[in-house]
Amino acid sequence: MNESKLVEYLMGNICPDDDTELQEMLMTHDIDVKLATISSQLENIAQAAPELEPSKQLKQSIFAHIEQSGTKKFVGLTQRIAKFFKLPIQTIEEILETTKDLTLPVWEKAKIEGAYLNHFQAGGDMADAHCGLIYLKPGTKITEHEHMGKEYMLIIQGEVTTSDGNTYQVGEVAVSSKGSSHTLVSGQDSDCIFAVIAIGGVEFKDLDLSF
Repeated sequence: MNESKLVEYLMGNICPDDDTELQEMLMTHDIDVKLATISSQLENIAQAAPELEPSKQLKQSIFAHIEQSGTKKFVGLTQRIAKFFKLPIQTIEEILETTKDLTLPVWEKAKIEGAYLNHFQAGGDMADAHCGLIYLKPGTKITEHEHMGKEYMLIIQGEVTTSDGNTYQVGEVAVSSKGSSHTLVSGQDSDCIFAVIAIGGVEFKDLDLSF
């Protein structure tokens, strides 16, 4: 796989519409993990690099990348999220854009400190399920809750660790069976966002709270 091309893509220097090879690369099954890894490596390089005055062209490229970061950070995942919720890609892009501002009306501050909910209706046979995005600040703990039906959780940023000892990272899906219960906590290094489909919803054992 041409990783240099993926770097250029993440920097906003090339577009899939203009590059057939890039289009094919973005359709591979593990592209979300690969892009997340490269993005992390770029951040580490930027932090370790000595302070230099960037060129005008580099400044423009960086500012453009920042401007697009609302949805660019989810590149490679958008199509999977659309399939996950059975919604059009454009709808998912609009939903992901809201993650830049938790003060928007679509976001509800949960009773759990550091947790935010964005509820919306999925499509197809998931239309009646409890669906949405959950945004957790670093180190946020979701207390014990019981699944009233099957639950699917797709990590799209950061990571979470459940009380059974499993850690889920970007691109991974956690499946919980009906009647199961657990707690989960987000990673300490970054905010965590995950997409969730809870058939029948969930009920918390120590809070007057349901999803």
